[in-house]
Amino acid sequence: MHLDARSDNLLVTPEGVRNVDWPWACRGAPWFDALGLALNARLHDPVADLTAHLRAVADLGGTPEQVDAVLAVLLGLFLHGSAQPPPPGLPTLRAFQHAQGAVLTAWLRTRLAG
Repeated sequence: MHLDARSDNLLVTPEGVRNVDWPWACRGAPWFDALGLALNARLHDPVADLTAHLRAVADLGGTPEQVDAVLAVLLGLFLHGSAQPPPPGLPTLRAFQHAQGAVLTAWLRTRLAG
């Protein structure tokens, strides 16, 4: 897993799209990165149609229950992180984490209400 799949960690080349910036690479669920890209799409476009992203998650083995659980964990992670002091050299990180938490709050409300 890349573990930080989002638009600013993708490089578009004539040969295709490449993931870059791999400091968190690890083994895990094959669908996790597709879900991360869905979150990033929703962050940049709150009404983005995530059908294709969620289909990819399901095709890679992610169940709706697993997706909800991971989204809830990420929500806690981002909200906790956003309340911490900014790390040296990354002054915008906490605002970015807060924005991701806000997106996840709305997304989970919609998913769990449905």
